[in-house]
Amino acid sequence: PGVRWVHVGDRGEDLFGVYDQARSLGTDWLIRVAQNRRVETPTGSDALFSYARQLPASARRRLTVRRKPNGVTEEVELSMAAGPVTLRPSRSERAYRHLPAVACWVVRVWETHPVSGAAPLEWLLCTSLPCSRAEETAFVAEGYSLRWLIEEFHKCAKTGCQVEARRLEHADRLEPLIGLLSVLAVWLLQLKFVARDHPEQPASTLFDEETVEVMACYLKKPAATLTAGEFWRGIGRLGGHLARRGDGPLGWLRAWRGWQSFQFILLGASLYRDHQKRCG
Repeated sequence: PGVRWVHVGDRGEDLFGVYDQARSLGTDWLIRVAQNRRVETPTGSDALFSYARQLPASARRRLTVRRKPNGVTEEVELSMAAGPVTLRPSRSERAYRHLPAVACWVVRVWETHPVSGAAPLEWLLCTSLPCSRAEETAFVAEGYSLRWLIEEFHKCAKTGCQVEARRLEHADRLEPLIGLLSVLAVWLLQLKFVARDHPEQPASTLFDEETVEVMACYLKKPAATLTAGEFWRGIGRLGGHLARRGDGPLGWLRAWRGWQSFQFILLGASLYRDHQKRCG
């Protein structure tokens, strides 16, 4: 109750079977389209792409997006338009031709003022979410703009926390492990973004006093002035990331190795302090 599940997918999920499956599960969906399929519109049959690109803008909003090929995030002004359509299986989707049509909305999101020298941003989306009002269309656009964050979470969980490498074969054992590692993945993701966007933020705002002191000791820096950026670089160093000029940003595999190594250091520090207390 009170929760709305929305399946968000990239162009690889533009399959009629995906739409039908979401419909049968009773969940909403928001998928970037790849196929210029024939659709039914309020004015008759049309190609999906041409219909979407004729829709007038109903809203504008500044959103943070990731621009290819370098993956740098930036804030841009996007125009948005939406119109109702009815989807049917394309000619290549013979396995789904017996299924009933899917009524939904197509949403076009495009860069209002394209940057010179860069490919203008454009998303063509199909969604079961309502888009009859400007604020609803903006909600859909903003929801899709978060897809890269979801992808980053999955990279952290799969590549970093190595969920798929656990070799558990039964769901009752795998599910609690995924739940535990997902919490850790969210925590590492938060640390990464804070270190990237606010590198000078004090590490003490993210970690307890003992954790900050141990990392500061490892880095040979004062604990009182240790920053989130320095803490994240310390995790990278423990994972084997040398942070040289041409090395690029810290990846999830080395971040995970560094985090594991740091946990052993924390354990050693805790055991040493307990020993000191017992021995006076």
